[in-house]
Order: sequence, then C-alpha cells, then structure tokens
Amino acid sequence: MGDRHGDEPDRGLTRELPIQVDRPGGAGKPINRRRSLLLLAGFGASAGAGAVIGRVTAPQGESNPLADATVGQPGPTRTALPTESGGPSTSAASASAPERPKPALPDRAVSMWINSFERPTVPELPVDVMETVNLVIFAMARSATAGTGTLRWEPAYQSYDDIAADITGLVSSGKPVLLGIGGASDGGITLLDDQNVEEFCDSIRFFVKTFGFTGIDIDLEPSGSSWNEESLVAAVRTLSAEFGNDFLVGLTVGLYGEYTASWLSLARALG
Repeated sequence: MGDRHGDEPDRGLTRELPIQVDRPGGAGKPINRRRSLLLLAGFGASAGAGAVIGRVTAPQGESNPLADATVGQPGPTRTALPTESGGPSTSAASASAPERPKPALPDRAVSMWINSFERPTVPELPVDVMETVNLVIFAMARSATAGTGTLRWEPAYQSYDDIAADITGLVSSGKPVLLGIGGASDGGITLLDDQNVEEFCDSIRFFVKTFGFTGIDIDLEPSGSSWNEESLVAAVRTLSAEFGNDFLVGLTVGLYGEYTASWLSLARALG
C-alpha cells in the first residue's frame, strides 16, 4: 500500500504507513510511532492499541448550515478547486454520489490508508486484504490555497467516476470510507477563524456528495497546517450536525512534545 501517507512521491519523504493491523489471536499492532484517536459515532469497544472510540455530536439545537461548495473546472483528473467566479462547476457537481446509509462502526476496526496519488488502486488490491480490512481511509486532501480552509483532492490514476464507484462498492460492503486530511505536506491548511471553518466544511461537503465518503480523518501536522481548538471543534460539530452522528471523524495525531497536550485537549473538547 506504499510507505508514505499524505506525501506525494516527488516530495522525497518516506514514512511508514500508519496502519493499525489486527492479527489473528493477537491485539492490533501499530506499524509506527503515530497513534490514532478515532472519534467515531456510537460508543463501542476499543479498536486496538492507540485507538479510542467515542461520539462527536453538536450541542442541542446547534447548527451551521453552509452554502453549496464551490468546485473546480474539470481537468484530466477533474480537481476539486474553487472556480474564479466562485460558482460550482456543472460537470463536477453532476458527479454527486447518491445518498446511502452509512456503514455501522465495526466492533473492532481494522483500517488501511490508500494513497490516491500512487498505486495500487482499490481494484488492484488483493482479495484477502479487502476481506480483512473493515475501515478505509483515502489519502490525502490538502490545501487548495495556503492560508485557507479550502481543500483539494484528486485521484492520480482514476477518474472521478471510477473512484466514486470504488467507494460506493466499499460502502455497500459495509466498510466506512474516510477522507484523510493533511499529511506532512498539506500545503498550508488553515483553521483559525469562522471563514476558514466555512471553507473547510464547504470542501468536505463537496467530497462527501461527489464521492460518497462516510467520514473524515484529520491529520493536521505542524509541518504545514495551522489550527486552533475552537475552529476545529466548530468544523467537526458543523459536519456532524449536517451529516448525522454516524458520520465518522477520526484524529490521526502525533503524540509527542508540545503537540500531545493540544491533541488531547481537542479530543476532550469533542467528547
């Protein structure tokens, strides 16, 4: 599945895939030092070492309806970016995935990151791998414009329609499919104020409606992103209020140095 997550091959960065592996007869074993706190809808059993399952909900009566997401003109891979006019691209918007029930949270999550910028694609993965995995995260949505919350994500080897069909198949088989956000080279994702929150949520709305993602995994690293707890909590609660409490939100975090306190504080704030 590759030895990087969140970094294009030409970045020259190598990192072990942060996958939580469940082995028969044994507890899940993390491949590297990173830990994931999965803040997922519906309290359940622990998903293995380094994972915590909880519920993210909006306070009673709180909502934050947003305008329709702006998306980009289709290129070879139809990148999701704002148009110059700020309006939606008709061809991209027409690719919207239909509404479908979101898969239930597995009692024990066996997750895998799939890098959309390199092979293998979902159809190229071994059958036994896909039979074992029950939660999939696609990497990585990054900043469309540094200093904003607007995101871009595109498959390198597939069309929008093909990867949407792959995601539909995974979801139909009962596997939650999340979009990873950030990575070590995220281009400057920024969540510091209400405008950033609106930009971020607009982007997620587009990705959910176009591809059928049933959640997101937030991997905002100090190498590129800027965020504060208030804005990130507002974004998560907005998305939860809009897509429902079964919309899964994961935090893939670096529990080291000064960042440990920030991520744990965020986890507490999200409940």
